[in-house]
Amino acid sequence: METKFNWKLPLYGVIGFALGSIIFTAGDVFNAAFELTSADNAIIGYIIGFVCVALWGGLGGASIGIGMFGKEDKGKILRLAVAGAAGFLFGLAALLLSVVFLLGPGFLIGFPILISVTGIFLGMGLKSKRYGISLAGFGVVAGIITDIIVLGIGYIDLGLRIGVIDFYAITLSITAGFFYGLALAYVDYKPLGTNKINKWILFIAIAIISGLVLASAMQFLFPPKIVENVGCCGKIVTTQKFQLFLSYMKNTGFYPYTYIEYEKDGRTFENYFDNSMRLSLEWINQNTEDDAVFLNWWDYGHMIRGYTYRDSVIYAPSSEMLGTVANMEWIPEKQGDFSPGERIADVGYALLTSNPDETLRIMDKYNASYLYIYTLDWGKSWAIYEAIKDDVGSKLTINFSALEVPTKEEEDAMAEISKVAKDEDEKNKLISQRMSELYKKRLLEMLGNTTLGRVLNKEKIEGLELVYSDKSAVIYKKI
Repeated sequence: METKFNWKLPLYGVIGFALGSIIFTAGDVFNAAFELTSADNAIIGYIIGFVCVALWGGLGGASIGIGMFGKEDKGKILRLAVAGAAGFLFGLAALLLSVVFLLGPGFLIGFPILISVTGIFLGMGLKSKRYGISLAGFGVVAGIITDIIVLGIGYIDLGLRIGVIDFYAITLSITAGFFYGLALAYVDYKPLGTNKINKWILFIAIAIISGLVLASAMQFLFPPKIVENVGCCGKIVTTQKFQLFLSYMKNTGFYPYTYIEYEKDGRTFENYFDNSMRLSLEWINQNTEDDAVFLNWWDYGHMIRGYTYRDSVIYAPSSEMLGTVANMEWIPEKQGDFSPGERIADVGYALLTSNPDETLRIMDKYNASYLYIYTLDWGKSWAIYEAIKDDVGSKLTINFSALEVPTKEEEDAMAEISKVAKDEDEKNKLISQRMSELYKKRLLEMLGNTTLGRVLNKEKIEGLELVYSDKSAVIYKKI
């Protein structure tokens, strides 16, 4: 019996999946607004995210069901809604796995995978191989078209979002919904059949997805490691660490991660390692006393202790800093006990004071004979100030709040850029670059009389002697 081509199905598909994408984006905005993607609330954020993904696929499946069977056949509509929800969850997992394995390019490959996997589930919901094969095939086409739109318009690196309308999500929904409806209308109009070619297409799709799953699972379970022994009791390990960016998924994946592991005081410690500091650490190994103590900001304490087996006044943040300037997770069993607040305040004050006698006094207090400064510590000076201002802020001569007020030079720069910029995007980009340059200039000028600023400028400091410098670190010795 001949049937007409049902052009309503693509429309129903677009409406359902587009509405679902708005719910998904609203959930993402909610997570961001209430900081539910932070370490403390990550589980809640993930649950909300997964529920919104399921609703996205479920609304799309239900809408297609209404287009196929009308509102009366609630059983079939519900079955398609469940199939759409499950398909989107599995499809999103497949997309993330492709991103994990291939990083940026994997995001583009992931679109066809996500839409085809969801199509297979919708076919299962319809209990039809013909529907499933057609939906999977048309899904690949929809994914490729999504990639062309995203790349062609040039938003691949912007992640454009206006309110709860996300460019990626709405583009994906329109193309997926349209081609799902097109596929189902095509099958009803002209049955596809299950010949050998269709079986091979399905087999190849399953093989590709299985390969991605296997490769990513191997990366998770057995990440490659390069181990280098250092000193008497330490080792530097380079491996890969998975990072998930919920609001910018194309950057999700494995990234190189280097950490140092060492034994000291009867405990095993582990923390990140910055290879740019290696030359200065080698110098410490060869030119300082075995019992030397270093005064430095806490970020570098583990590297000094583990690589050189010398000691550091602080090698961990205080517990109060984790929710403020540090904004990170700290595991005392692995990374060491929190530093007392008094030590954090003393070290920060020693760095930001304009009185070198105070720096020397604090070095004497903790028996420190060396001052270790990372060349980018000027950028951390605000964080150091925030960590110590309640304890010693009144003793400091620097004022970070003054940096928030634009100078005449900055206002003139913004006005000049506004005149020459071709469009709003270029203006914002140029202003951001210029303001960063001027902010750095003002910050360095403000820090000029502090111990931190004078060390970075390699100035002569009474009671201290410059003994080492390279592009990453400066070391002074107490004399």
